[in-house]
Parts: sequence; structure tokens; C-alpha cells
Amino acid sequence: MKKLKLKIVNIKSFPVIGLATKCVSHDVDSDFFENCDEIWKKFVTGGYSEAIPNKVNDNIIAAYFNFEGDSTKPFEFLVGCQVTHVDEIPEGMQTFEMDHGPYLKVRSHEKIPECHSAAWKEIWESDIDRKYSTDFEVYSSEIQDWRNAEMDIYIGIEGKLDSLEKLPEHIEVSIEAHE
Repeated sequence: MKKLKLKIVNIKSFPVIGLATKCVSHDVDSDFFENCDEIWKKFVTGGYSEAIPNKVNDNIIAAYFNFEGDSTKPFEFLVGCQVTHVDEIPEGMQTFEMDHGPYLKVRSHEKIPECHSAAWKEIWESDIDRKYSTDFEVYSSEIQDWRNAEMDIYIGIEGKLDSLEKLPEHIEVSIEAHE
């Protein structure tokens, strides 16, 4: 099994603008994959990234927020971009503020969506003390080849370092603070 590399990072809150949808849960039998695929396709093919004002960069953020419990409960999913501030929200889009705090950063480097699915499967099967407030993924604007892509997943955690002792032994952990 490939060894995942994790870091604990501290993220300051930041605004995001994008397309969002409500999902029932992350369960295989839920609407999660269908809803997320639909939002991704609409965002990419509809030119929504270009319509977002005040973007920090061209990276794409996929965010999971407004959890009504753990990953088996409803939550919202958004595909969009980080912005410096919110003056206006383009029609059909919404905004929210990414939570400040500690996140577990997981870097995945493989073919998308396989790397995405494999990394999340490891997260869901772990005993990470998740916050279930906001989680997000960052896709570099420099991705040209989705068959050899790099993405970062940020999982909101409660901030207790002892929760890292519960991670499977094939996961390598380091701790850093980023503001």
C-alpha cells in the first residue's frame, strides 16, 4: 500500500465563491458522487472560474461544509475559488467562509479521480478526530494532465495531536504550522 504523507497545518479563514449543492452523505449509495460530478462538470464547462471576482489565484477549491453531523449525514459541496474579499457574488453562485483552525493536509499524486477516491477512502476508514465543520481540496491551476495530477486535501480536525496516534501505520505524519 502506498504511504500517505500528512501534515498538520493551521489555516486562517478565507472566503470562497463557487457553485454548490446539498449532498445526503458520502455513502456509496447516496447522491454524493452524482451531485459532485454534476457540479464539477458545470463549473469547468460553464466558465464559472472566469466569472469569479477578486480571485487569489486560479487554483480550484472543492469544499465540504455545513455538515449536519459526520460524513454519513447531509452536508454541502462547493466547487469554486478562493477570493480576497466578497463584493459581489455572480448569479447562480454562493459564498462561504472557510473555517480557521487546524487541518490535516493529505497530498495525493496520481490519476484523478482515482487518487481522490483512494485518499478519501483512507480518511473515512481512519480514526482521525475530525471536526466536521469544513474540509476542502485544492487543485492547482497548473494541472494540465489529470492522469498525473497532484492535489491536497485538508481535513478539519479537533486539534488534538493524540488523535494522530490512531492513524493506520502506513500513514506518515509530520507537523507544521502555516498561516
